[in-house]
Amino acid sequence: MRPVLAADALSWTFVPNVAVGLAASALVYGALVARRWRVRHRVAWRRLIAWFGGLTVIAIAVMSPLDSLADDRSFAVHMLQHELLLTVAPLLLLLGLDVQLLAPLNRLVIRPALRHRLTTRVLRGLTSPSLALGLWSASVLAWSMPAMVALAYRNDTVHNAEHAQLLLVGLLFWAIILAPFPSLHRPRLARKLTYLAIVCLVGGVVAAVLAFDPTILCPVPYAAGKPWLGLAALAEQRLAAAMMMAIDMPAALAAAVWVVSRERITRTPSTDEHRRQPPVTPGLWPLLGGPNPH
Repeated sequence: MRPVLAADALSWTFVPNVAVGLAASALVYGALVARRWRVRHRVAWRRLIAWFGGLTVIAIAVMSPLDSLADDRSFAVHMLQHELLLTVAPLLLLLGLDVQLLAPLNRLVIRPALRHRLTTRVLRGLTSPSLALGLWSASVLAWSMPAMVALAYRNDTVHNAEHAQLLLVGLLFWAIILAPFPSLHRPRLARKLTYLAIVCLVGGVVAAVLAFDPTILCPVPYAAGKPWLGLAALAEQRLAAAMMMAIDMPAALAAAVWVVSRERITRTPSTDEHRRQPPVTPGLWPLLGGPNPH
């Protein structure tokens, strides 16, 4: 990695591909919001705030002074950066989406793709809950290994690929849990809660190793200058474990409360009409405009 200067810890770094991606995401989302306003004269402000909050978290993770600290001065901040990309940003982005907002995407992309058996199989495989959970677990374990930490430190390409992979895996996993839009997979409540428990278990194992192992597991030669906050390497390692738990556990608990409350709302009829008509379950039917599978 590049040597760090004292001024780097206080400066933002312009990363062209990240900036272009964030700008494009903001423009596309703005166009979708504008369309909904024209059609329904309504703006979902909470979703809009969540989406742009997610984009802001990504920018902070990879272009703010946090990135310089994570690169060269602090293993704990390096772990915080992972949590922002794997958990915080994906959650906010997904909370910014819903079926009505994504209707044009469904009409132009998803619906034509699902007319072909091969593309349907590919989409089903890529959005499999088991795949998302496996990738999440593998990512947390792999990028916490000393050899992988050192490799990402030495190679900028690997480091950038790590950031992109963490964000993508986070989006895949949390989309299964939150289900903000219809999907080819409809895991039941118990299965979603099981996925969250597994995520907590995997993260807890990694955090426990970092916190209680008396040796320095990731002796990455962080900056030649003073370490962040003046902490020793072992203290940084334990702080990294604390940061993992401080984000993973509350996120999993909040997601569990979310899915349970949504399940109760879906199953509880509010009017006589709702009692006569079964609720729509998560799936592709609302998007495709097809018959209710019930």
